[in-house]
Amino acid sequence: LVYNAPIGYNEYYSEGRITNVNQTDIEMLGYTREEMIGEFIWKFNIEEEIAREQILAKLAGKLPPGRELERTYRRKDGTTLPVLIQDRLIRDEKGQIIGIRCIIQDITERKKAEAEREKLIQELQEALAKVKTLRGLIPICASCKKIRDDQGYWKQIESYVRDHSEAEFSHGICPECMKKLYPDFVDDEEGKQDEIRRP
Repeated sequence: LVYNAPIGYNEYYSEGRITNVNQTDIEMLGYTREEMIGEFIWKFNIEEEIAREQILAKLAGKLPPGRELERTYRRKDGTTLPVLIQDRLIRDEKGQIIGIRCIIQDITERKKAEAEREKLIQELQEALAKVKTLRGLIPICASCKKIRDDQGYWKQIESYVRDHSEAEFSHGICPECMKKLYPDFVDDEEGKQDEIRRP
């Protein structure tokens, strides 16, 4: 059943040499069966020395198997393949460890999704870092209401706030200024309101 499974499968014995491999594992790595059988399993791992130490420790019974391990394999063409490995011990009739069997899952798409998520988090963090806030004392002219910036230039309040925050301005006229600037218009409007209220 494992030979035609959609996930990789291999077995290796006491020295760490591969004794069995399924077609999916062969296709994932790009080697032939003959090229893989008899080779040390860690030869196909990017972190070859770390993999060798861990595998030999498991074969010696010093490190328990069964945990999911992420590894990066090296394909025959030189490209890399991120995988998730689950392993189980192979024991003889006396219970002695004689080998390990592994199932290997290609996690390329998961790694891409994780990378996209990390990229998005980084972009959000950078965006938050760029958010501007107004703090401290702001020197403002008591007459014209212009604000002095850090370089000593006096700027209109709209320009200063826009440069130091994420705010945008929408201009209008308050009722008091409306009376000063357009008294006739205000008088006409008030007169219309009086007519409406008049019984």
